[in-house]
Amino acid sequence: MSPIKDFNVVYKALNQEDTFSQGDTIVGTVSFTLTKDTKVKVLLVKAKGEARVHWTEGTGDRRRSHNAHRRYFKLKECLVAENEKGTELRKGDHQYKFQFTIPQGAMPSSFKGFHGKVVYTLAAKMSRSWRVPSGVQKELNFVSRSGFHPGQVLAQSGSVDKKMGCFSAGEVQMSATINTNVCSPGDTVSAVGKICNSSSKQMRAKFSLQQRIVYRATGSRNYSDLSLCKMVGETIAPNSEETVSCQLIVPADVIPSVHNCDIISVDHYLKVYLDISFAIDPKVEFPLVIVPPGAAARQPGGPMGPMGPGVPVGPMGPMGPMGPETSGLKIQNKLLVKCLQVQRGSVGGRVSLGECSPHSSLQEWRWLPESQALGSQHTGECLTAPGEQYEGVHLQPCVGRPEGDGAGAREAAEDAGRQSWFCSKKGQLTLAGRGLHLSATQESTLVFLSRQHKQPGSRWRTLDNQTLCDGRDSQHQPHHSLGKSLEPGRFPNAVSDIKAPFEGMMAVTGTSPVVDVPLPSPSTKSPADPTMVFYSMDYGMGWKITMLVLSSLALVLGTVILILNVYSNRSKKVVCILKSYTPRPEMSVPGSPAPSERAPLTQHAMRLPHSSPTLQRGRILIEWKDGSVTPLYEG
Repeated sequence: MSPIKDFNVVYKALNQEDTFSQGDTIVGTVSFTLTKDTKVKVLLVKAKGEARVHWTEGTGDRRRSHNAHRRYFKLKECLVAENEKGTELRKGDHQYKFQFTIPQGAMPSSFKGFHGKVVYTLAAKMSRSWRVPSGVQKELNFVSRSGFHPGQVLAQSGSVDKKMGCFSAGEVQMSATINTNVCSPGDTVSAVGKICNSSSKQMRAKFSLQQRIVYRATGSRNYSDLSLCKMVGETIAPNSEETVSCQLIVPADVIPSVHNCDIISVDHYLKVYLDISFAIDPKVEFPLVIVPPGAAARQPGGPMGPMGPGVPVGPMGPMGPMGPETSGLKIQNKLLVKCLQVQRGSVGGRVSLGECSPHSSLQEWRWLPESQALGSQHTGECLTAPGEQYEGVHLQPCVGRPEGDGAGAREAAEDAGRQSWFCSKKGQLTLAGRGLHLSATQESTLVFLSRQHKQPGSRWRTLDNQTLCDGRDSQHQPHHSLGKSLEPGRFPNAVSDIKAPFEGMMAVTGTSPVVDVPLPSPSTKSPADPTMVFYSMDYGMGWKITMLVLSSLALVLGTVILILNVYSNRSKKVVCILKSYTPRPEMSVPGSPAPSERAPLTQHAMRLPHSSPTLQRGRILIEWKDGSVTPLYEG
């Protein structure tokens, strides 16, 4: 029987939520009771944070496992020094105090999913010679401070149009607005939709809060989608206008968003759409960042700038060493119609995709010609490639080309190589000398590296639909301004990018009630409007449905003709006609007619009386010398 009793580890809580973050200090005690004097090899306590992903695919011989692991920190302290001979501890109660400081860095919050988890643990272990070690472990509730920064609370607005197909006529327009992009479990999200139904169909407005979890390992991905809550509006009659609103309560047990982990990501979005029968539902999707309670510190009542609700008052943030002399370059993904951006107030953080905003300094980039690097106008840092494929890119201080041949110079050259990018006329951003291309997917906002340069998510462009090489060459010219990128006809159209998840963003500094946005007519829409961007969704459904119906009819008609031909051929019989041949003398066979009684066969095929009504197809006839014709077989 083990002499160790009541082995336990306890720590002091820092707040009512019992959470820890970067830079916090963990103070605790390891306690146990010994029933007799015991020799201990080592007594230690350790704290660590790590992320793990695991799932399997296929069956039998094609079964394959996918695994990934990331360690964020590991701290260890020996309470009883390690000794192979053992350190003798007296009988009785023992208590040992310890203290850890969680390091700084981009670490995700605690998370548990079906195929992976992010876990932070505090464990104590006692080892004895020739005995099974005794241990105890407790999980820490870790809340990351690198995922959200105050001042990012923005209202969002978007619009969508849809032309009805051949089964109905008219057009549908919808404009939607929500009051925030950051919320916590238990918060209420207000959404307002204004629908102009100029078609001959009935429809319903629906609001749905969606969650998507993406697991990444060994170049593969596993997706998990979940609808957290859903509300359905009243039926909207044909040729009418309606304004619908809803109050969605974020569930209390929802998983917070995770954006700073390269193998696990958790995204949330509010989808506003119209349910139309026998048609593709037009929708507007608004991204939401769900943070733990108390993390989203709102700033109500802030003033708006002179440019309207899209531009806040005051400086846009630290400009860094680049300076404010140029408006910078906005890098937009051609597939997703989203722009490359950094996190506000973030230094050394991840780079993600966000809705393109003409006035956001978070999306301003600049080419550094001396090192072929892309620098952020907001932080002054450079876009840096990760160590492996499918890992997220991030920001690091810009590194110039070193001089010399020492070990430090080689390390600096390696770091500079991870910041050197080349652009192509096809729109790829390629890491110099590595063959890795900057890529993105529709399932996540993560920006990563991939060798598959032909995939649609690896093509980038500027807001005025030019290649990044053209944007690099014209970056320092005076006429290159945001006004050019917003000229009519130059703004990216969502007709070729139907997958664009949401349109437009309107910035406010408060949580006041949402104001109804008037639904603009098609003639009043302007791409140069800085407060709201509208996208047209003309699917060409009439032509598509017509071609589908015609191809289906052609398939049915061809099948009927084929069946009729098969039955017709089965009822036909081949008429065999004996060809003449030159008779050769042969011996008579007993029972056969005498040679004199046989009709000599000519060198030409006999001519049958086709008009005779007694003849039947398939019968073999013999014409005798006297002119009579008899069948070869009777009956």
